[in-house]
Amino acid sequence: MTELETAEVSGGRIRIARSRGAVSGILLIILGAWGALAPLVGPYWNWGFTPNETWNLTDGRWWFQVLPGIVTVIGGLLLFFGTDRITTSIGGWLAAAAGVWYVIGVPLEPNLSLGSVGEPIHSSLRASTFERLALFEGLGALIVFVSAYALGRLAVVGVRDVRHARHRAARKQELASTAVPATDIRRKEPTTVIDEVTPSEDNPYASNPHDTVVLPQTPAHARSGSTEDTTRLDSKDI
Repeated sequence: MTELETAEVSGGRIRIARSRGAVSGILLIILGAWGALAPLVGPYWNWGFTPNETWNLTDGRWWFQVLPGIVTVIGGLLLFFGTDRITTSIGGWLAAAAGVWYVIGVPLEPNLSLGSVGEPIHSSLRASTFERLALFEGLGALIVFVSAYALGRLAVVGVRDVRHARHRAARKQELASTAVPATDIRRKEPTTVIDEVTPSEDNPYASNPHDTVVLPQTPAHARSGSTEDTTRLDSKDI
């Protein structure tokens, strides 16, 4: 196998597609929200456990209903947004633990000092059984089932995971091959443009500040003649 098929494809064991835990995550979010809100809003319809008061967060409701519901929602969010097996597995185990607590919390309640969960509001056997299953044992069993399903899917490295890993590896190699190495970028120093055809040293018309300019001397008769002509011209004009 090539390097692409060994080192890079092994990333499929860690990285997963987001859709792998999306459905389980959504279900766990819904179940957790139900478990946390149902005991607080159930008394609006005269349904749930005592006390028959809305938004009355007693110690028993907090420890045995609201808190495990919040943990289930957190686990569902990790499953929904997670893109690696570590994060999604933590979310699955958190939700599974919350589901187990829903199941065993009520039987352990007399032995714990966490408050009382109360009694079913309805006294009939059918209604009270439904309330108990919807808020505790049945809800917890359903959460455990969904969490186990999600963890089972995460334990398998599927063909789709390998395909995604190969796509990421190929994309990474393509970006690495097209990238410009940082060492090839050199700093350009400012340069002075020099005329190689007529440099300043060989240009006869270039002035040198250190040269002495010698003016030609005008003969005396030329100077006097020019003066006389000028005088004569001036007299005629006058």
